[in-house]
Amino acid sequence: MKFMEINTLTALIAVALYVPLLFATGTAYAQDNIYITKAGSPAPTGSLSDPYQLVEAGIVRTLASPASTVQIAAGKYYETFTTDTPCILKATGGTVTIGKLDYQASTTLSIITLNTHLAGDQWFMPSWQDYERADDIADFFGGPNPTPDVVGFQEIWDEDLFFGGDDANGIRPRSGYPYGDHGDEGTFANSGCALMSKFPLADFVQVEWDDCSGVDCWANKGWVQATIVKDGFSIGMFNLHADADADEDDVEARFSQMVQLKNAVNSYRAAHPSHVMFVMGDYNIYGETAEYDTTLIPHIGIGTGGRDADRNAPGFVFNSSEWTVCDCNPLAMYFNDETASGRIDYIFYIPSLDDSVEVIPVSVKVLPFTGRTLTDDDLMTDQSSDHWSVYGQFKLVTGS
Repeated sequence: MKFMEINTLTALIAVALYVPLLFATGTAYAQDNIYITKAGSPAPTGSLSDPYQLVEAGIVRTLASPASTVQIAAGKYYETFTTDTPCILKATGGTVTIGKLDYQASTTLSIITLNTHLAGDQWFMPSWQDYERADDIADFFGGPNPTPDVVGFQEIWDEDLFFGGDDANGIRPRSGYPYGDHGDEGTFANSGCALMSKFPLADFVQVEWDDCSGVDCWANKGWVQATIVKDGFSIGMFNLHADADADEDDVEARFSQMVQLKNAVNSYRAAHPSHVMFVMGDYNIYGETAEYDTTLIPHIGIGTGGRDADRNAPGFVFNSSEWTVCDCNPLAMYFNDETASGRIDYIFYIPSLDDSVEVIPVSVKVLPFTGRTLTDDDLMTDQSSDHWSVYGQFKLVTGS
């Protein structure tokens, strides 16, 4: 559909005129309501207190949580979509405009975040076919596979596997991306974090966590950040790797790390109020858990204005299709035979502080990285990483 405008008095007429496929025949649905507001929420449930941000997301969720009415708060929603999900759209509190493309400017942005577990010649990490897997990861960006604007990597512990050298081809040069940088060396190991981009990485810097626990303190873990510009839109990119494991000390360390990250994100926003931001990486916090609700969402969601892209995009479902680590991945079990399945890798998106630029998640999905079938140490697999990536496509829009 191109656009529609509805208000509290004419909602059903307008929907009937513009999107007749929204009405079901011969099917009974629960009379629950799904709520949508312009602000939305970091991890929406569709409730009045925890609403969706996108109209399409709310409509699609009527399948998973049967609802006959989608209530949309007043405002202008810069999105277009098609749907055959049966429901009724109801405007509340004033006029609602959906898909009226009268914005001043727009562009798209695509992102992948991937934990690679590439140790190379770093002595402290288990290794498996690292040079071959690094080549396969680089070769993944081509042909039918996505070539996103920005890629955030974690656990490239050997910098040569990213830059090239010491018999390594290097992911960045082999993949053909023109720009890329890697975190600095620490006391024992570097951060493992790197950014690769189609656009120059301005003001690239690494920040180390103030708090850590156990073996994580051996590495210079934290995040790397930079600013890119695409089609006149300035974008802050943060790529992180949080403390691992589930001990009490690790949970406390991650809480401290999310507070530190929140403060850094808010400082960046205050210094660059017209920039949008993306904060991605391996958070080591399982989705839909108490730690997700009490540590991740309050700080990187509510505390920054950030949104979990997976939860806010139209396709999110509560099942294994959203896992980024899985005990079904042979490499995950090879490196850690106690691997628990779930999603721990995320992309959070944040609109500009001055409200001049909105971010619309168009599509977010978990994307396995696969390559050649490799064999070593009684393991044979085509998996290139022990994690699966999160691939997000977004639209950036300046309002009229």
